[in-house]
Amino acid sequence: MGGKRQYCGQLGTIANCQAGGFLAYTSPHGTTLLDRRLYLPQEWVDDPAFAARREQCHVPAEVTFQTKNELALAMLRDVLASQTLHARWFLADEAFGRDTALLDAVAALGLWYLVEVLMNTPVWLEGARQATTAQAQVMALPATAWTRQLIGDGTKGPRIAEAHVQRVRIQRAGQADPAGWLILRVDPERGEQKAFLSNAPEPITPTRLITVTGLRWPIEGCFEVGKQDLGMGDYEVRSWTGWHHHLTLVILAHFFLVRLQRGLKKKSPPACPAGARLTVI
Repeated sequence: MGGKRQYCGQLGTIANCQAGGFLAYTSPHGTTLLDRRLYLPQEWVDDPAFAARREQCHVPAEVTFQTKNELALAMLRDVLASQTLHARWFLADEAFGRDTALLDAVAALGLWYLVEVLMNTPVWLEGARQATTAQAQVMALPATAWTRQLIGDGTKGPRIAEAHVQRVRIQRAGQADPAGWLILRVDPERGEQKAFLSNAPEPITPTRLITVTGLRWPIEGCFEVGKQDLGMGDYEVRSWTGWHHHLTLVILAHFFLVRLQRGLKKKSPPACPAGARLTVI
């Protein structure tokens, strides 16, 4: 059900597979998954030739085609509407970071987004008459503009990056609007470059922004545990209900492990910026 040749996160390449979207939550108390949605390619939803397959897989008649970004926004709205969790930040990779409509919708929900973007993403410097790019800024900034910052704890010790933060105007429809932040990171060992945009308010400190860029890393740990220990990708279900049941049990099992680990922990959780984060994968 929903299978086609598309990017497979478990394999890290294009393969014939199913694809799902996930919403995760991280705070000083732990990190876990909150929700899951199966992505159905458009032909699976709209093509009459797939009608028999949809019926065999028990896909609800009311299901309509939604992009992965639309599924992410739907999950986010559902969690916020439940009022069971509080969050300040929304984090996502560049597949979501380049969707300006999604970012504006996230901002309208009262969240601060901090999303990874492509290095060729246009931004407008204060007072500039034309746009530049994150890549151009990396090349143009002097060495004195960069500071070495801790961005979090990794499996092999502290994660360090050379970073730079500056106020910019974020491009919308070719124009400089709205105001936001450009956060640039360079791995001092591998030279890997990353760029992030955020709509956080101006009083926020650069150090906090840089730290928040590293908070998607714990989410990757959720998926590592889910795939290696909880059977996230080990299923042969072919129905709509079966897929959602399987992933729901994986989410519940992971949450149980997080609670158990926290109960057995002898030391306090590592310090991180105030405010929990919702992350979409």
